[in-house]
Amino acid sequence: MSTNSKRLITALVFFLWTALILAAFYVTQKPAFLRGIQALAGSGWTLLVWAVLVTNAAGVGSLLIRSLPQLTLQHTERLLLSTGIGLGLQGLAGFLIGMLGWTHPAWLIVLQLGLLLLLWWRKALQVVWVDLRSMAAAWRESMATAPAWLKIAAAATLLFAFLLALAPPSEAFDAMFYHLVGPQRFLNGIGMQPSSVPHFWFPALPEGLFLWAQGLEVDRTTQLLHLTWAVLSVLVLWYWAGRVWQSKTAHATLMVLLSMPSLYLLASWAYTDFALTFYALTAIYAVYKAFDLDSSAPQTGWIVIAGLSSGMSMGVKYTSFLVPLSSVLLVLWWGRRNLGSIFKSILVFSLVAVGIAAPWYLRSWFVMGNPFFPFAFGGQYWDTFRADWYSQAGTGIGWQLKELFTLPLNATLGYRDANYYDGRIGPLFLILAPLTVTVLLKAIKQPGQPRRSLLAITIFGLLSSLAWVLGVINSAALWQTRLLFPALIPLALPTALGLLAIKNLDTPQLRLSFIFNFVVVAVVAVTVLDAGIHVLTRNPLAYALGLETRQAYLSKVQPAYAQAMQLLESTPPDASLYFLFEPRSYGATRQVQIDPILDNFAHDWFVHSDADSLVQDWRSRGYTHVMLYRRGVDFLSGDRSRSFKPEYQDALELIITNHLTLLETTPDGAYELYRINPP
Repeated sequence: MSTNSKRLITALVFFLWTALILAAFYVTQKPAFLRGIQALAGSGWTLLVWAVLVTNAAGVGSLLIRSLPQLTLQHTERLLLSTGIGLGLQGLAGFLIGMLGWTHPAWLIVLQLGLLLLLWWRKALQVVWVDLRSMAAAWRESMATAPAWLKIAAAATLLFAFLLALAPPSEAFDAMFYHLVGPQRFLNGIGMQPSSVPHFWFPALPEGLFLWAQGLEVDRTTQLLHLTWAVLSVLVLWYWAGRVWQSKTAHATLMVLLSMPSLYLLASWAYTDFALTFYALTAIYAVYKAFDLDSSAPQTGWIVIAGLSSGMSMGVKYTSFLVPLSSVLLVLWWGRRNLGSIFKSILVFSLVAVGIAAPWYLRSWFVMGNPFFPFAFGGQYWDTFRADWYSQAGTGIGWQLKELFTLPLNATLGYRDANYYDGRIGPLFLILAPLTVTVLLKAIKQPGQPRRSLLAITIFGLLSSLAWVLGVINSAALWQTRLLFPALIPLALPTALGLLAIKNLDTPQLRLSFIFNFVVVAVVAVTVLDAGIHVLTRNPLAYALGLETRQAYLSKVQPAYAQAMQLLESTPPDASLYFLFEPRSYGATRQVQIDPILDNFAHDWFVHSDADSLVQDWRSRGYTHVMLYRRGVDFLSGDRSRSFKPEYQDALELIITNHLTLLETTPDGAYELYRINPP
């Protein structure tokens, strides 16, 4: 044997020896880094999918906007509008591929990578990059004169929202109810099948975007996408304030926004509120810009953008009809001297808006028999009982003068809010309201851009606030301050002008502006510190880095729900469960029928009024088990806003005793799993 052969054999033996010892060492010691590789890879994939979706959105939006006539935009304007509108187009595309069944991960990757290459070939990505650099420079220039504490607060708030978005979906109730479950239905091939859950038939533009992420098995990306809409909304308002007024106004606007305790929390959830906020804001901004050069001849390109944003807002929520209404009112008012041209603009606006919004309403019409299911015209699975139960008409504050007068205070305090944590707006809006009104009244006499800007924001803000008040008057279920966010966030700009107007109240004896600056700093500091404590308590990085499992995180933040999902695992794989008093089902591994408006049992009893026939109806629908949420029963029993009569409670206990067999209860007693007895 030659010397070289001996060396080769020796080297191979030493290599194998090294591999053996290393494997034995790290398998035994299990370093935290190696344990977290899979989690780090998952977090990296989450961020990569988000980056590709947003980049493609910006590129597609840029191509579209640059093709519009009579349109000159600044780099920052173009980037913000392109990205937001592109996200909406991605949502429409997600809905289309969901209907067509093209939801295999490999196919989704091919589509997105193909689009990325096409945008690079068309040089759209290069334009996006130039716009991004220009906006970054504008931001640095604007913030150069901002106080240091504002920069720290803005960076901390964004960081906290980003970290929370890296946690698995767990706290966002509506996300686990339908924002994430709806796209999952398309991924499972049942998205167009009739369902008695009304929320699955609401306009679902953001859910169409979420489908891309969920199809690629990164549901945390959905939260990053909602955060993107939130950041875009803030930047649009910052840009608007800085362009029409000055950097100081843009800074004050950021201060008002950062004082909202729920801003970062809501932004980090897979919700739709900031999608609606962005499209509402850009719709009224586009109408304002359409009349920027000549108040009697609106620019067609801006009218098309207003139509796109209005149509996309109607693709988010039914309540968004106020966006096109406000836009049309503004067009009519500013163009009243040239009605012929204005009617043409309104026609263009309407065709674009309706064309963009139509898919969601046509879907509900064809499948459920009502384009606005379940409102106005009812539809499948809907009757007067459910309509009354859902609306809770007559349970609101009514027309009591005391209640109406104190409504702004109660909304600010939040203690009567149906969803307290996600609807906290902070104290500055109410404190500055008198000065804000004064600023708006004075603006009526000021010509030019400031007047038109404030008129656009105020018209939409007033109409939206009035609609919310009417809802609260009629129904306790609509007492959700979160529903005001699409109006309140644009109103942060006139509120900021009210903040700056405090200086006019200074006297030689009292510098009120100096004192109030400390108040603003204190309010923002408390808000940011509170957010930081919340994030530290949740510790989402533990999951993102692989130091905590998904189940462990869910058990920490939603222990009862985590236990309920584990209960499902004890049922046969082909089990079909009927939920009572639990609307959520995200993460369920069995076929389930949720209780979307907590009326499953009450409605069934209303229809049958007999235990035997009611249970037989459950069997005929294929249900094998019942999951009962006891806290839901307690909630309805003590809630005067719903008619969960004692007879329903008695009937429920009768059916449990005679027709169901208790299999297991969660340790905290919140959930009970039953098997439906055979006939």
